[in-house]
Order: sequence, then C-alpha cells, then structure tokens
Amino acid sequence: MDTVDIKYRSLPFLRIHSTIRRIIPAKWQEASENHLLSVSRYLCFRINERDFIAEFLNIPGRIARKFTDFEVWNIEQCIKLIDEEGPLNRFLIKELKCGSRILKMPKTMLKNVTFGSFVMFDSLYMDYTSGRTIVLDKFIAYLCGIKEDELEAVLEELSGVQYPTKHALVLNYQLVREWLGKRYTYLFMRSSEGKKKDKQQNWLPILDSLIANDLANAEKFEQLPVHTVLRKLDNQIKQYYKHG
Repeated sequence: MDTVDIKYRSLPFLRIHSTIRRIIPAKWQEASENHLLSVSRYLCFRINERDFIAEFLNIPGRIARKFTDFEVWNIEQCIKLIDEEGPLNRFLIKELKCGSRILKMPKTMLKNVTFGSFVMFDSLYMDYTSGRTIVLDKFIAYLCGIKEDELEAVLEELSGVQYPTKHALVLNYQLVREWLGKRYTYLFMRSSEGKKKDKQQNWLPILDSLIANDLANAEKFEQLPVHTVLRKLDNQIKQYYKHG
C-alpha cells in the first residue's frame, strides 16, 4: 500500500493548514468494494477526476475540487488500480441489491460454483466483452446462481440497477478470471495478439468432448465443482502439448 498526505486550509482566511493522510491500495487484494465502485464510475464517465479522487480516498469533495491540475495528476499516479488487472480470487462486491432481492456473488475461489454454472456465466462474460452489451444482466444473473424459473423476474429487476455498479461486477470477474488463468495456464491461454486480452473461450465443444464417452452422466459433469473439471481439462491440454 501507498500513502498520500493532503494539506489544505480549514478556513480560507487562516494560514493554518490541516492534513489528511490516506492509504492507497497498490493492488486489488488490498482494495475494498468502495474502491472498485469508484473506479467503475470513473471508467464509465459518471464522475470527473476530482470527484473520483474524493470518492476513492474518502475525502470531502469540496477539498478535491480545489486541487490544481498538477495535484490531480500527481494523486492519480498513485492510484494504480485504474490500470491494474489482477489477479484476484474473490468478489469485492459480496451482495447486490436488486429490486426486492439481494443477489449473492460466488464465494472466494468460486468454492460454491458448479462447472455447468461457470460455463454459462463465463460464456456470457466473453460475449459481453466482445461487444454484446445486451447480455450484461444475464451474465450477472447466472453469476449469482439464478435458476431458469426465476431468470425473467431477476432480469427485470436488474434493469433498474445503475450501469456503473453492474460494470463493477464485470471488472471484478475479469480479475477473478485472471486468477483462474494463473491457476490453469493451459486452459486459459492468452491471445497471441499484441495487447493482452482474454481468449475467446468456447466451452460447448469442450463440454461435448468431456462427456462424449459418458453421455449417461452428462448432467453429473455439469454439477461437479468447477475446479474439479477445470483441473482435469487443464491437465489434458498439458499432456497434449507435452506429448505432441
């Protein structure tokens, strides 16, 4: 973590200065839900630079709005989370108020997630990041484990949630996916294109090949813990590369 000291005049007509010291998280493991939401609002152009600094550092807006452009630039150089990509094995946002419901995010390390559920929300995440913004609410619904018989009602309520809050969940899952990529390096290989980005993963052929010789137990594969299946798939790909 880094620290920043902000000096300001408590009263304009006095020369006495007050100091606010704030700790700035250097990586997402040190960050809070409020840090994530502030970054999302800033990246979604819902707040300006000074209001972002006020939110992120939890200081009065009246103080941040008096910063010079050079002071704003200096502080932003300390806030590395704007460009930090992870990895992170948990969701900073634990719950999402959605109309009359409270949606719960997956537990740390996706411990409560089945492989079938993972395939659904990861595929929707990839669709969203590829430009199909219409699937955002559906991604969040499946991420929170919503069943098919509740899906339509939940999607209707999600439409009332502010976009920066929903985008924050996308940013958080991106960090979780970075963590998965570190853990299962063969399965989540990066694109070979210039800028680092998530590989467009098509899970359906992978699932088909996994159950090809055991169709009777297809549903059981989908209900297995996600890490049980990802570990198996990663080892299979590893062996393929090892033996050519």
